[in-house]
Amino acid sequence: MEKMHTMDFNLFISGLIAEGMISLGVFQNPVTGKFDKNVEHASYIIDTLDMLKGKTSGNLTDEENRNIEQGLYQLRMMYVNEKKKGPGEDVPGPAEDIDKKENN
Repeated sequence: MEKMHTMDFNLFISGLIAEGMISLGVFQNPVTGKFDKNVEHASYIIDTLDMLKGKTSGNLTDEENRNIEQGLYQLRMMYVNEKKKGPGEDVPGPAEDIDKKENN
């Protein structure tokens, strides 16, 4: 069997971040083809990334550390925005907030 890619920490972290974004409805679920939300699962992914960050502290390259920090920050901000929403209410996420600031 031919290997398609080599697994490394950055790829692993990127997969978890993508899974968190799928759970927050940011990315389309590749299995269902829908924008599904599961905020509880997103919280689990955030906790998992935070645990990995703690357990690997001092053992990561600068790039790996930056990737996990940035991914955690993005997911946390999206999670907080999602939790602020009321029924049927749409609260802009971090990327939308940046777009609004740049256009003003």
